[in-house]
Order: sequence, then C-alpha cells, then structure tokens
Amino acid sequence: DRDVTGVQTCALPIYEIKIKFDIKNNSNVSIRLIDITGKELTNRSLGQLPSGTYRESFNTSSFASGVYFIEFSLDGEKIIERFMVK
Repeated sequence: DRDVTGVQTCALPIYEIKIKFDIKNNSNVSIRLIDITGKELTNRSLGQLPSGTYRESFNTSSFASGVYFIEFSLDGEKIIERFMVK
C-alpha cells in the first residue's frame, strides 16, 4: 500500500507542470524532475509533511520537448511518474 496516491500531472502550454498528490501518512518528502537519461533537472525538498493533499508547480520553459520523470521520495521510498513536455 503506497503512501502517495492520487498523483496527477498537468503540463500547461505556458511551460509549467502542476502536480497534485495525496500523502496518507506524515512523511519527509522531496520531488525531483529527471530527464530520459536520468539527469536531475530540479530537486525540491518539501520537508516533513502531515497527511493531506498537496500541489506543487514547476517551470519547464528550459526543457526540450520530450519525456521526463517525476520522482517522489517519501521517507526513502521512491515513486516515479512520467510526464511529457511538448
């Protein structure tokens, strides 16, 4: 049973990706955006968060068109989701 559920991404035409996610249990959370080669493009540490629903936005204006990954790290557990930049 995962600690993160309801992950939704929305790539907007204004070079922004919005992420909505739910945390079931209090967790130390960080989010990384990674390109197809595994290179880290950005890393955001959110610290210790209580259970609840959260939203984060990332500027993707410097990203080339292609496939990217969002890596959630919750107390050492990693969850990876895919998104596209057009």
